[in-house]
Amino acid sequence: MTDPTDLPRPSPPPRALDICAGAGGLSLGLTRAGFDVLGLELDPDACDTHRRHVGPCEAADLRTWHPSSIFDLVAGGPPCQPFSVAGLGLADADERYLIPDFLRIAREADARAIMIENVRG
Repeated sequence: MTDPTDLPRPSPPPRALDICAGAGGLSLGLTRAGFDVLGLELDPDACDTHRRHVGPCEAADLRTWHPSSIFDLVAGGPPCQPFSVAGLGLADADERYLIPDFLRIAREADARAIMIENVRG
């Protein structure tokens, strides 16, 4: 008979951080894909909706937030107006230009992968 202590233990699910999580659409997909997800959202109402319907969400400013743990994946859809055709194209002169902070957080979280969502135009 096999000793139960010799059986492999299930590994914990991979962890994902959803930046600019909004009400949680991407977080929901990541959760259904097997990730343990933490949302990060500036808007407190969106963060509350995320919490009620998807799972944990911290109301925080991406520009000053620092992860306190490791995440396998850092994902999200930071505002595209600073660099999109439809926006003014101000890039880093636009306060909504959060790509550098997105990448900083991914480095600080020791992420194995990142996923940045964007829309056409």
